[in-house]
Amino acid sequence: MSGKMSGKMSGKMSGKMSGKMSGKSEDRLTKTAIMLCALLQDNPHITHAQLAEHLAVNVRTIERNLKLLQEKNRILRHGSARKGHWQVL
Repeated sequence: MSGKMSGKMSGKMSGKMSGKMSGKSEDRLTKTAIMLCALLQDNPHITHAQLAEHLAVNVRTIERNLKLLQEKNRILRHGSARKGHWQVL
């Protein structure tokens, strides 16, 4: 019986550990996202094109990372797309 119990326990433990590990990896940011936060902190009115130029990436990469940061509640957009600004949380 002890074999069955240890199997159940190890299954429960591995499930808990994998859940914790996946949770941590979901909170991680890409290098691009981290650099975006720094640039937005320095200049909240910076455009997507300027961000792309600073980081030497495509504008679509900037848009994707900004969306990711917004979903993770790391940044917030105030105002319109044209005249608004970013807030790093």
